[in-house]
Amino acid sequence: MANLQEVINFEKKSTSDCYDAALAAFPKAGFSILKKREIAYYALAQITVNGNLIDGTIMVRPGGTPQMTISVGCNEMNEEELKPISEKLINAIKNSF
Repeated sequence: MANLQEVINFEKKSTSDCYDAALAAFPKAGFSILKKREIAYYALAQITVNGNLIDGTIMVRPGGTPQMTISVGCNEMNEEELKPISEKLINAIKNSF
C-alpha cells in the first residue's frame, strides 16, 4: 500500500477559497467526490486507474495562512505509480483559483 501526502500553504487565499478550489479540482483530475464535510473543510474522492481504486482526500486548516493537506493512496500501487496522479490533482487545485 502506498500513500502520498503533501501540505501546501496558500498565501493570500481564504480557507473557503482553498476548499472550493479543491472541490473544483477533483473532477478536473478525474476523481469522483464521495464525501464532503464543509464545516471541517474536508473531502474524500476516488478514481480508478488501470483497475486500481485510488482514494484522494483534502483537508484545509483555517487560520492565518490556510494549509491544505492533499493525500492520495492505493492498496495495489506503489509510490512511484501514485506520483503522477498526485501531481495531476495538485496541479488541478493550483489552477482552480
